[in-house]
Parts: sequence; C-alpha cells; structure tokens
Amino acid sequence: MRLAILIGGLALSTVVLLFSVLYQSYWGLMFSIVFQVLPVLATRDELGARWWYTPGFLAWWGATLLGGWWLQVSEGLQVSPIFNSFGPGYLIMAVIALIWPKWFNSWRTRSAKE
Repeated sequence: MRLAILIGGLALSTVVLLFSVLYQSYWGLMFSIVFQVLPVLATRDELGARWWYTPGFLAWWGATLLGGWWLQVSEGLQVSPIFNSFGPGYLIMAVIALIWPKWFNSWRTRSAKE
C-alpha cells in the first residue's frame, strides 16, 4: 500500500508539473512540489530502509524536471532555469545515492546492519 502511495503521488506531481509548464502556471509548479514531497514523507518510515527508495524518488523527480524542460523547448516557451539545473542535479544525486548510500542516507545503512 505504501508503494502505491509513493508511485501515485509521484505520478500526480509529474502530471501537475507538466500541465503547469504548458499553462505557464506558477501555482501549478508549487502544487507539484507539494505533491512530490507529501508521498515521500508519508512512506519514509516503512520504505526508507530499502536500497531503492532514495535513488528511486530522486531519479523520478529528475526525469520529471527534464521532461518539463523538454516540453518547454518543444513548445517554444521560455526555458526556466529550474529545469536546466535541477533536472540533471536530481539525477546526479540519484546516482550518488546508489554509489555511496552511507554518505547520502546514514539511517538506511544503520537499519540494514541491525
């Protein structure tokens, strides 16, 4: 059930973000951030110890931001620096979370040892 909450919330944030790009809506972007943070916070206790949790939602959000950048470019809109910088940044953080889990999430490595 928690996994469904995480995937559903991240999918909802992706849809809201892409619509906010199309309609040039500042509040749509803010709602997409809220829809991204809430499922992560709601599922952190149960799923936080899994090895894929942190890299998974970071990669999803990075791909979503790059999708927003692509949508702006393909529609001929002014490209927002948020998508240019944070899209690749989230993907880099996802790779770092896979390579060095202790550096990125010490709580997860402590619970794996126990």
